[in-house]
Amino acid sequence: RYKHLASELELLLTHTPVGIMLVHNGKILRANTTLAQLFAYRSAKVMLGLSIPDLHESEQAYQKIHHDVQARFKQERFADLHCVLKKEDGSLFNARLIGRVLPLAQFEGASVWVIEERS
Repeated sequence: RYKHLASELELLLTHTPVGIMLVHNGKILRANTTLAQLFAYRSAKVMLGLSIPDLHESEQAYQKIHHDVQARFKQERFADLHCVLKKEDGSLFNARLIGRVLPLAQFEGASVWVIEERS
């Protein structure tokens, strides 16, 4: 059953048209190819271990968004927001972020994010 679920998750990550990342304690644990393309990285593997603040316009912008996200996570365990993010080359883009805290105790501090570019 676990293998079947893992296979379905892999299909979702591989074929979805939006960027998806699994974040734990402020670092990317898993990213899909669409996320790498969105941020203009060579591959999703290159993004593993990246610090989330590095994907934001500035440290100040990250701190504001982080504060808002933490408040929403405490209330609803869900966040949906718009912000400016930064590609690997430093160029900026508008994005929509949808995140959810993982509800399992062994994954405390982990969340899943869907990111799409907004024009």
